[in-house]
This record gives sequence, C-alpha cells and structure tokens, in this order.
Amino acid sequence: MKRGFCAILTLLALPSWLQAQEIDLTLTSASGPVTDAVVFLDGGPSGQPVTAEIAQQNRQFHPRVLVIPVNSTVDFPNRDKTQHHVYSFSPAKPFELELYTNRPEAPVVFDQAGIVELG
Repeated sequence: MKRGFCAILTLLALPSWLQAQEIDLTLTSASGPVTDAVVFLDGGPSGQPVTAEIAQQNRQFHPRVLVIPVNSTVDFPNRDKTQHHVYSFSPAKPFELELYTNRPEAPVVFDQAGIVELG
C-alpha cells in the first residue's frame, strides 16, 4: 500500500496515569530514524474513550498515526473537493465508509485493541 494513502490507528488500553506523562524517545533502526512509531506499555487500567478525527486533506490522512483508547470514536472528515472512500480490513476493526464528501453519516467506534490500517 502506498505510504501517502495509508494511516494507522492504534487502539490501546493504556493506564490513565501513563497517558498524562511525557516521555521523550528517539527510535532508530539500522537504516536510521523510525518515523510514526508508537511505543506502549501493557497492563493497568484502560484510558477513558475519546472523540478524535482523521481528516482526508490533499488526498492523505491527517494525522498519519493516531493512538486512542478502546471504545473511542473517530470522525473522518473529507477536506478535499473530491469524494473519498475510507475502509479497513484489519481484524481489530474492519469497516467501510463508502464515497462521501464533507463528513460520513456517523463516526466509527473502535471497540477492540489493535492496529487498524486504513485505505
């Protein structure tokens, strides 16, 4: 899948005390810095659900990576002049928003932990 047309949602059950902490990390691989990485710790109570947004703008998802607690809702506004079709075949949340302009009929609720790749 082309990098410019792909976004990833990561649904985590992060402890609420961890969500309030700031940690500065630099991740590198043998080929250099790792971009759009998500680091998480397992265990502890779940964070409270949030309402978030991943917009289609200039034919790309913004933000490219979004981390949300389980049971959060995500809206997918279309800020382009063309219609968009947003979908995921990921086991954590398969869904399809058929061609639309402006906003789809309803936001999507992400009710399981896991990585959700969008197309």
